[in-house]
Amino acid sequence: MSLTQKLGERGGFARVSLSLPAEGTMSPFPEQSWGKRGQKDREWGSGKKNMMKVLIVDDDEDLIGLIKEMVERVGIYRVKTAANGEEGYEVFLQFKPDIILTDIRMPGKNGLEMVRDIRTHNPSIRVIYMSGDLSRFRSLLEDEKKKYLASFITKPFSRFELVGLLSETMGYDPPRETLPAPAERQPQGVAPSQNDNR
Repeated sequence: MSLTQKLGERGGFARVSLSLPAEGTMSPFPEQSWGKRGQKDREWGSGKKNMMKVLIVDDDEDLIGLIKEMVERVGIYRVKTAANGEEGYEVFLQFKPDIILTDIRMPGKNGLEMVRDIRTHNPSIRVIYMSGDLSRFRSLLEDEKKKYLASFITKPFSRFELVGLLSETMGYDPPRETLPAPAERQPQGVAPSQNDNR
């Protein structure tokens, strides 16, 4: 079974595309004016020192690889990954990311527990929680949003949705070229398949 089929079976409002640009093609973030922050935004990707750091934590090896590809394609992020909450905490201590993109349900330490421990070191760390059923954690996530301005995304999600949420969370406007045409945009708020227990 292909990963596209695997993701598609989970239902939801979008199927993640596996197609990647040919080697040597341009990043989806061309070097041109980027919204309100202009030149400063263009400089993010000028070298590794200026690139924002993203930690992705998920126990699904195939999915974490795909998300890593999606994030790295933007061209302004350095990415590290971890397979569970314990590993994610250790990677955080070494990598010191600007933002964490984490699954919630994982064996051992879950995403919420991992972030709680990380906040003892960095209370203002920016976090995006991923899940196929966010409603299961509604009260905890509402508390996260109220206290820490955490963000959430429902699996499965498209590249456009992920890039847009990263842009919003990190405080910059993505260029129009990274956004889908109106016909490609998917309806919001569609409940995920109940077969996804992640």
